[in-house]
Amino acid sequence: MRSLFCDFLYTPTGHHDQDFTIFNAYCDRQLTHIKENEKKFLKNILKISKILKRDENKTIGTVSFICLYIASIITNRWDYNLVIHFMPSNRPHLYKYLISKFITKCNKIIVFSDCVKKDLLEKTKTKNDKKIYEIHTREIKHVSKILNEKPVILTIGSLNETKKIEDLLRVIGKQKFSNLSFRFICNGINKRLEAMKFSNNCGNDIYISDSFPSLDNYKEELYKADYSYLAYTNSYGVRFSGIFFDSLAQGTPVIVNENKSFQIMVEKYKCGFVFHSEEELMQILRGLDEKTLQHPTISKELLEFYSPENNKTLAQLLLK
Repeated sequence: MRSLFCDFLYTPTGHHDQDFTIFNAYCDRQLTHIKENEKKFLKNILKISKILKRDENKTIGTVSFICLYIASIITNRWDYNLVIHFMPSNRPHLYKYLISKFITKCNKIIVFSDCVKKDLLEKTKTKNDKKIYEIHTREIKHVSKILNEKPVILTIGSLNETKKIEDLLRVIGKQKFSNLSFRFICNGINKRLEAMKFSNNCGNDIYISDSFPSLDNYKEELYKADYSYLAYTNSYGVRFSGIFFDSLAQGTPVIVNENKSFQIMVEKYKCGFVFHSEEELMQILRGLDEKTLQHPTISKELLEFYSPENNKTLAQLLLK
């Protein structure tokens, strides 16, 4: 029986295809990738219904839970694995109900991090945790790298409404760091700088590029950096962050705000620093600048849990 990996609401922007490429490699290239662009509500239901009627082994990734739920009822087909990236923060009561039903009825619920699993269990109040499986889209191996004499702190990726760089910009705008270098390679950063009236004449070593790098350049930038900076608004919720795990995969520790998705991982695996306020971020950067903070190392536990061998074992769940 063929196994399908269905991306509804698929968008070609970003580096989304690498998730399927990794899954397919772990599954010995037995997955067939189906990409669907976002349609209007009724067209979404019709598209999803056609997929559900197929007799292949199906894994579905979507954020359109309402359309999927209606299509499942219409076709009376629940024989699929559902990838849930996060619990939507809008209309919480509705989505708690829908996701509770999916957990009960679907073959498996697939999440990309333990934080998401815990969040789903907590918010749906379901005790059926054996239906929720964590699989990995990133390999974290031991990476040999030479640290820069002047540590590089990198901020990279598209700046959507949930991403915060204001704390970092305010800190480096009013404090001179003689031994740190800051790189911003972010699609949309110029608008943020303009909104903040940020001046690059603050005496710090700063490189700014309003662009979205290719996948190869993206990985190269993460590898060359000493730290990756990540901060999100509360509306981001608890979800898998590709940049967070891509940083660790390149042997680069993180500097993150108190978002639960990051905080749990950093505190568990000691793979970076967490700040809760602009003042705490200032203290971390001063510690790195003055070399009073020790550079974190990727822990053995993290390497084992995200090893290719363990990742393949987990990904094979998509074929069952």
